[in-house]
Amino acid sequence: MFVSKLVIVFHLQSEHFASQEGARHASTRRRKIRMPLAKRFIILQTNMKVFVTGASGYIGSNIVEQLVASGHTVTALVRSPSAVDKVTSLGATPIQGDHTDLELLRQSVKDVDAAIHTAFNHSLFTQPNGFAQVFEQDRAVISTICDTFIGTGKTFVNSSGVLGNATDDEFSEKEEGLAFGLRFLSEKLLFSYAERGVRTINIRLSPVVHGGNKENAFIAGMIAAAKKSGFAGYVGEGANIWPAVHVKDAAALYALALTSEKVKPGSNLNAVAETGTSTKEIAEFIAQKLGVKAKSVDPADAAAHWGFIAGFIQSGRKTTTKYTREWTGWEPKGPGLFEDLEDYMF
Repeated sequence: MFVSKLVIVFHLQSEHFASQEGARHASTRRRKIRMPLAKRFIILQTNMKVFVTGASGYIGSNIVEQLVASGHTVTALVRSPSAVDKVTSLGATPIQGDHTDLELLRQSVKDVDAAIHTAFNHSLFTQPNGFAQVFEQDRAVISTICDTFIGTGKTFVNSSGVLGNATDDEFSEKEEGLAFGLRFLSEKLLFSYAERGVRTINIRLSPVVHGGNKENAFIAGMIAAAKKSGFAGYVGEGANIWPAVHVKDAAALYALALTSEKVKPGSNLNAVAETGTSTKEIAEFIAQKLGVKAKSVDPADAAAHWGFIAGFIQSGRKTTTKYTREWTGWEPKGPGLFEDLEDYMF
């Protein structure tokens, strides 16, 4: 049984990015960044005041639980009365409102040491121009909080994804394309603040974050399509790779990122426990559970078969975590994807 409270070991060594291999791959942006010395101590605090958006959500609530267990004081932005009750039960102080209320964000982060942004309006994806609206909201949150943090050395942790990465490591840029191009704009904005005295960190989540009896949108979409069509589909040869991570392990990485000195401003961290499982393997697993066949779907028919997740099913690559582990000491401990899916309600 995977316990909900992981033992988190903070690495507070003061050495710089020393690996020669890492130095060869490090971007110019990363090498040039210097933190204001007066505020550099904030990185080393283990009892920080932390503001979290999306705090009652699947990933956000697990982050809140990890932060409270690690001794941090958490204020949690939530929308509904039931969400207020949820984060209160986790030990956080709730602030009821929406992440699109930018003035509320400014007031909420004035006296904190760090902020973690996980709020994301997935419901807009199915609406006309929804992708653009979602990422406009995302960039507004980044700029509002980071503007408040300029020159302070305070930490802002952003949530992104590994899908659309051009290469497999932490130094990858995003590929061109609708969804990934918009994600690139958010990341570009985020890293611009690393040059302005904000300790910006970008956590790129696996497309499959699983565990805790919560449906993953992509897996649930594949299952729903299989039930509707009578077969479990994959695109073409099904060679697209989806990394995966247990939600508790992902949350632990956020907590570690706050206090590890090795995580410099402008860093990407890959929240990946399993470097990649092919979509064909996932479809075959679903097929076995549903008692149907696994079958290839022509790329031209993908949108009709899966809807808005079709583009994601056709994306993905193996993703590594060498530097994420080196910089934070992160060691995933949760069950793997298929082990977790054994108990899934098919």
